[in-house]
Order: sequence, then C-alpha cells, then structure tokens
Amino acid sequence: MNQITSLAESVAACTSCRLATDRSGLAVPAMPGSLYQLDGVAVFLEAPGADEEQLFTTLPSGVGIGKPLIGKAGQLMNQLLDIAGLPRDNILVLNRIRCRPPRNKIDNYPDAVSQCDPFVATELKNYSPSVVLLAGNTALKSIFGATASITAMRGSVRMTHEDHPYGKRAFIATFHPSYALRNGGLSSTIAADIISDIKLAKDLHASS
Repeated sequence: MNQITSLAESVAACTSCRLATDRSGLAVPAMPGSLYQLDGVAVFLEAPGADEEQLFTTLPSGVGIGKPLIGKAGQLMNQLLDIAGLPRDNILVLNRIRCRPPRNKIDNYPDAVSQCDPFVATELKNYSPSVVLLAGNTALKSIFGATASITAMRGSVRMTHEDHPYGKRAFIATFHPSYALRNGGLSSTIAADIISDIKLAKDLHASS
C-alpha cells in the first residue's frame, strides 16, 4: 500500500471523536495533486464542506472518502491558483479537521480538532511541503494561536521552529476562497489578495 493510500485509510477508519458518528458524509483526508512533488506548496483550510464529504473514491478497504476543496469555493480557488501559475495538480490540500461538522460549526467539536492533530502532523511530515498557505482564520489560528489575525499577517512569511507540533516550515496567511466567493468572487480585491499570496508561496518554494 502506498503512502497516500495508507494515510487516507487511517483518516477513513478514525472513530476518535464525536464527528465519526455525527457527520452526515464521508471523511476527507489530505489530497496531493497528481503532479505534487515532496517539498512543494500546500493549502491548509478549516474543514470539509457539503460537496467535499461526498464520495470521491473508494479505498482498497472498501471505505469511501471525499476530496477537499471541490465545492464552489474550491472551483474559485482552482481559478486563483491557475492565474497565479500554480495549478491545483501541483499542490497538496488538507483540512484542519477531516469530517464536516453539522451546520459547519467547528467550534462545537473541540475534540475533533485535537484528535485530528496527529493526521495533520503526519501528513505535513510525509508530504513535506516547504510552504503552507493558511487559508482562513481557523487554519491560521491553529498554527499561530488564538490572537493571530489574517488582516495583520497576510502577505508575509512566518516560520515555525523544529519544536512546533507541525515541524519547521514556512507559512503564509491568506483569505479563505469562500470569503472571496461571498464578496465579489473572481473580480474582488480579496481574490486579488489571494492570488498575490499564492504567487508569494510559489516564489518562496522556487527559491528554497
């Protein structure tokens, strides 16, 4: 069994928190693009949405999994990635938690956040992205604490140290594509900011 399938099987089999029974759809593991190379760029989001928790593929165990970032926000993000010159096939996408919380209320499931930590740490270690785009407040705060602000931190590179639970790597805060979708879509200044942040990640990766 290859690394990708092994990690996906672990996520699909997890029953460590209430979301294993409360969720209405499937678990959604990290998903590298078909052209993703180790030490590449990752996009780190909050949680699966309604589209993401639907069946994407069936694992060798017979368990189905969803795919991250494929709803309307994901479609917009694909456009932004293409404009920035970093197609979706070249990146890794992962969520802070792996099951969609009912009514998207992630704050109601703190146990899910803590139980998903090992998955996040393992995937970051094994896929080894050199640069991680933190898309949205939940992703940002999970790395840099409750007081971290996207408006204050976006557009800059922040490093973690070796002793961080997710290891030493570069992080760039950006807006969640759903925020752009709600506020003008592709033509919005928010979308332009996300494109700028993707280009920064791309350039940083190229120079690493």
